[in-house]
Amino acid sequence: MDHILQGNANYKIGETFTIAKEDDPNNQLKEHSFEIVGFVKSPEIIDNAKRGNTNVGNGAIDAFAFVLPEVFEMEAYGRMLVSFKNVINETAYSENYEQKMKENKAHLTKLLEPRKKNVWKRFEQRL
Repeated sequence: MDHILQGNANYKIGETFTIAKEDDPNNQLKEHSFEIVGFVKSPEIIDNAKRGNTNVGNGAIDAFAFVLPEVFEMEAYGRMLVSFKNVINETAYSENYEQKMKENKAHLTKLLEPRKKNVWKRFEQRL
């Protein structure tokens, strides 16, 4: 559970939080109730502006929670996080970092191309 909820009386370790079924209109979750086992900070989500938007509720993402992959009722992931070993010791956004990341992105795009075609074919078969 997002660390910003720690200390909130509604979110305590060992208790359950529920995502309303109406907030899951595409039925992407197999379960809607989850036990809180801890609070985390994510380097991906540093401030509220980075949290993004949603078409549920008021449109803002105020907090996040991590759940196990098996909870999702989806054929494919909508997003993935990738890290590259060759930039761990580089200064972010330096010229060397940017060049290595450009190469990394090109390599990753090439690796994922067959998957992209396979997913698209499955999608077309449904139409």
